Amino acid sequence: MNRTAIMICIGILSVGTAAAQSNSDLQKRAETSASSQTATSTSLAMGLPIGAALTKAIDSRKAKVGDEVTARTFRSTKEDGKTVIPDDTLLKGHLTQASARSKGAAYSTVGIVFDKAVLKHGEEIPLNVTVKAIALPQIAVNGPPSPGTDTAPLGYGPPQGGADRQAGRDAAMPPSPPTVPDTLGNVDTNNASNPKSAQAPTGGLNDNGQLTPDSQGVFGLPGIGLALSTSGTQPAAVITSTGKEVHLSSGTQLMLVTQTMTSQTSKY
Repeated sequence: MNRTAIMICIGILSVGTAAAQSNSDLQKRAETSASSQTATSTSLAMGLPIGAALTKAIDSRKAKVGDEVTARTFRSTKEDGKTVIPDDTLLKGHLTQASARSKGAAYSTVGIVFDKAVLKHGEEIPLNVTVKAIALPQIAVNGPPSPGTDTAPLGYGPPQGGADRQAGRDAAMPPSPPTVPDTLGNVDTNNASNPKSAQAPTGGLNDNGQLTPDSQGVFGLPGIGLALSTSGTQPAAVITSTGKEVHLSSGTQLMLVTQTMTSQTSKY
């Protein structure tokens, strides 16, 4: 075989290899597109409860509008028997307002919106939720862990027995509403630091010291009020305090509830 024939063969082989690679790339893109379409079909129905705990403290004296807020779920959220948001899922949001109590003001405030749940492998579910209940960290209800018992992350740990746990639960579930608004209500959008309405909290904490899905109001946080405002098109939780600042420690429990069908999932 002469040199010209060899070069022609090499050229044909190169074209064939390039074509095979191109077909492989097209197939991968098609598979990725199909996978993406499957992922983006996920949505959350209205009325699903999502229990979560803050992963870092919030202090209205130090915080500013736009600061990130993060929490992790402490139970799975299910729809039609299927888990849509697993336990220990990261929730991300931001502050819509933050102010210490100024002279002459009745309350200090923070406003919180949760934007999305971040699932494994980078999938995100946009959230449209309200905060309908808030409670002290689980470990504050259960008491310190027994000797030799590891404490779970986020300030909530395994349940403790005996009188200490019952005392914690009793403290977290006051028999009558405090003097400040203590349940989800409306907020004057012109003055979001003045929540309206005051009803006794409903639901409460289970034997593990966690908020239950039907909980509504504030539990175990004296002077703290919870109300609802809006930030753009999203509902915002407005948390008030009669003290100089709103301070929510890491592990503070939140019970969220979905409001409308959420939009499609996406990836980073």
